[in-house]
Amino acid sequence: MTSAESLDATDFRRTLPRFQGEALARNLSLVETLKGLAAQKGATPAQLALAWLLHQAPDIVPIPGTTKQSRLKENAAATDIALTGEDLAAIAAAVPETEIAGKRYDERGLAMVGRQGEREHSRAQAMLNATSRPSPRAMSFKLGYTKRAFDLLSNIDQSPDITGGLCYGY
Repeated sequence: MTSAESLDATDFRRTLPRFQGEALARNLSLVETLKGLAAQKGATPAQLALAWLLHQAPDIVPIPGTTKQSRLKENAAATDIALTGEDLAAIAAAVPETEIAGKRYDERGLAMVGRQGEREHSRAQAMLNATSRPSPRAMSFKLGYTKRAFDLLSNIDQSPDITGGLCYGY
């Protein structure tokens, strides 16, 4: 994606402040940096993002949405990406929360998620600032559990649309 115009007319991201005007331009420069970090790991930016989430804390399990089985398999491969402390620091330095332009949701979106009028906050940033990291045993369990869930979903012999619905939790 290089502009809001490259999104389908019905793509909900067109309504998000982070995908509009100057905010989008600023955020795309952050994405370019992440693409470079992902390439160093032999991963896609989406895989790097999922791997980063998996490395935050034992109680965080990403739930990516997709409508394509190929993307589901790509997402599952993120469980095989090992990130070191240096990798996590590089990601945090590449995309500091204070540099992300635009709100996550517009007012209508905030109302839909029950956050109307609230100040947006980032649990991820709070975790980055935390001094403790999950134990290797906890990480191993979580990565194994997440990989198993991805594997189960990717082996469902149904149409990609139905698989996507399952990923979204419908």
